[in-house]
Amino acid sequence: MKSIVTTFLLPLAIVLPVSSDVSAAESPKDNISWTGETNQALMDFSKEYLLGDVPSRYTLAGFRADIHVGESEVRSRIQTVTYYATSSEIEDQGNELIYFNRGNEQVTIHSAGSISPDGNIQVFDPANIQVVESNQYNTFTDTKIAVIPIPGLSSGGLSFLDYEVITDKSQLEAPWSRIFYPRGTYEYQNYHVQVSSAPGVDLQYRNTSDALNCSAESGTITCAAKQIAALKRDNTVYWRDVINQLVVTEGDLPWTDIATLMQNKFDDARVSSAEVDKLFTTLTEEQPSLEAKISAIHQFVSREIRYNSMSGLGNAITPHNIHETLHNRYGDCKDKSALLLELLQRLGLNPIPVLVATERKSLANLTLPATNYFDHVIVCNDQPEMNFCIDATDTDTDWSALPAWIQGSAALPIKPVTEPVTLPLNKYRWKMDANTEIAFDEKGGQIEKTTRKYSGEYAGSIRSILSARAPEERIEWAQKQYQEVYSSDKEPQFSFTHSDQIAPELLIQSEVQYEPLSDPEANLAYTEYDSWMRDELQSLVIDNEHYGYQFPGLSVESRYAFDLGKLWALSFPGQTLDLKHKYGSLSRSVHEISPKELEVISRLEIPARYVPVEEIEPFNQFLATLKREAKLRFEAEKLD
Repeated sequence: MKSIVTTFLLPLAIVLPVSSDVSAAESPKDNISWTGETNQALMDFSKEYLLGDVPSRYTLAGFRADIHVGESEVRSRIQTVTYYATSSEIEDQGNELIYFNRGNEQVTIHSAGSISPDGNIQVFDPANIQVVESNQYNTFTDTKIAVIPIPGLSSGGLSFLDYEVITDKSQLEAPWSRIFYPRGTYEYQNYHVQVSSAPGVDLQYRNTSDALNCSAESGTITCAAKQIAALKRDNTVYWRDVINQLVVTEGDLPWTDIATLMQNKFDDARVSSAEVDKLFTTLTEEQPSLEAKISAIHQFVSREIRYNSMSGLGNAITPHNIHETLHNRYGDCKDKSALLLELLQRLGLNPIPVLVATERKSLANLTLPATNYFDHVIVCNDQPEMNFCIDATDTDTDWSALPAWIQGSAALPIKPVTEPVTLPLNKYRWKMDANTEIAFDEKGGQIEKTTRKYSGEYAGSIRSILSARAPEERIEWAQKQYQEVYSSDKEPQFSFTHSDQIAPELLIQSEVQYEPLSDPEANLAYTEYDSWMRDELQSLVIDNEHYGYQFPGLSVESRYAFDLGKLWALSFPGQTLDLKHKYGSLSRSVHEISPKELEVISRLEIPARYVPVEEIEPFNQFLATLKREAKLRFEAEKLD
C-alpha cells in the first residue's frame, strides 16, 4: 500500500506530532530539574495496583493531570503509572517521555522509577536523562523530549513518573491550549484530568470522547474514566481522526481570529527590499510564461533554501524574516513559505499561507479553534481561475501537483473569513503510463524496451526515491524493482529522464534481451502479463480490518507493441475487454497493425474514494479481478 502514514499513539497529552528517536542529537538540560520527592499517594496506588487483578498486557494503569491556568503561567502536574506484563513490552516501551517547549517551559521531575512484583522500588538516576529533538522533516514544533530510561523494570511490574511543567504564558506565540487523547492502542485505567483557572481566565473545553465523563464547576474542568478500552489496531489509520479528544483552550477565539494571528506573523516576516527585488527579477525575467515563472520560484525556494528546523524561541509558529532566510539559505516550512508568498505575490497572484495538520484527515476533532492541531504550512493561490498549492519543503514534486503525503489533510487557510477545510484529493494520485515494445528475433528471443511515465505527485514520489541515491544506486534500485515485478533475474539497462530536475513527469526507460522462450519452428501461443499494471494493483490492496480507508486513486495506461519479425504471422490478435464496476474500470483494445505487428492498449481507472470497512473485502476482490485480467494473449502461425 503506497504512502500510508501510521501514527504511534502515546499515553500523555500531546500537542504536536513527535518522534521519540533517542539517538537524535542531545539538547541542553537547563530546563529540567530534579527534586527526588516521593509522592506517597502515587506509591500507595502503585503497590495496591500490584495486589489486585493485573492485566495480561501492557497497560496505562493510571494517568493524572492537574493543570492550573494562571494569569502569567500554566502549571501542569502529571503523574503516570504503567504496567508491563512481558519482557518484550519492557524492551519496546521501557522509556518514559516528557514533552516540553525549551523556549517557554520549565520541567521539574519529582520522582521516577520502577516497582517490581514483590514491591522492590528502584529510583531513576537523573544523570541518565536524555533530551532529544522532536522535529520531523517538513513539520514545525519547538517541542523537546526528555527521555527517562526507567531502571529495574521487570515483567509484572510497574513504572512510575511524577513531574511538573511550568509554562510562561508571556512567551507563547498563540493563546494557550491543550489536547488530550483519552484512548490508546492499549488499555487506559484510572484516567483523570483536572484543569482549573485563576479569576478572570476564561477556559473553554470540548470533550468528544464517549469514554470520558466531564463536568465543569467554579472554573474547574474535571474529566475522568475508570477504564478505557484499547483501540483496535490497523496499520493504515490516522489516529487523531479516530480518537475523540478532549480540547481545552483559554478564551473563545473564532477561527478567523486564529487566521488573523497567523496572517500578522507572515506579514511581519515579509519585508520588501532591493535584495528581494533582485532575486525576483533573476528568477523570472527570462521565463516565457507565468507557469514557467512559478516553476522557477518554486525550484529556488524548495531546493536553494535548504530545510532546517528553526522553531526556536519565538519561532514555534512564527516565521523568520525573509531576509534572514535568504542570508542563511535555510529555514523550515514557515520560513520557506514566507519567502514563497512574497515572490509569488509579485507575479500578480493571490498567494495565502495554509496551516496543515499532517496527521489528520478528518475535521471532526477540530472542535475548538487553536493552532495546536497544525504542524505544517503550505502556500495556496486563492484565485478560482488558477488555484494551486505548493509545499515549499517538497524538493521533488512539481508545483502543479499537491504532494501525495498531505492530500486530504485537515487545513486552515489564512484569510479574513475562514474555517478548517480538507486539502484536495486528486482523482488519481498514482498515475502512470507504460509503453512496452517487444520485438522477436530470428531465434524466437525477444528484445523488450519499456518507458514508464509517472505524472504529478507520483513523479514526485519516484523522484524522491531516486534523488536520495547515487547514479549507480539508482540503477541497482531500478533493476531490483524490475526483478520483483517480473519475477526475473534479468538486469535491464536503465536510463532516467527528469529524475534530477522538478518536472510534471518522470520517465524510466529500460531495455533487456530475453533468450528464446518459444520454439521458432512451431506456432506461437503467447501470453504476456501486464506486469507494471499488476504491480500497481497489488501495491494498493487494503489491509485494514477495523477502519475504513481513503483509497488514493489509480490510473494506468499501458501500451504493448509486438513485432513478430520473420517467424510468425498473427492468426488470433487477442480479445478486447470492457470491464466496468462501481469501483472503477479496465478496458483493452487490440489493433492489428499488420500481419506481423500487434498493438494492445489497456486503460485502468480506479478513482479515489473512501472505502468503508465493510467494503474492504469486496474492494480487494475487485482489485484481484483486475489483476487476473491484466493478461495479454494472442496466437500466431509459423511462416514457411
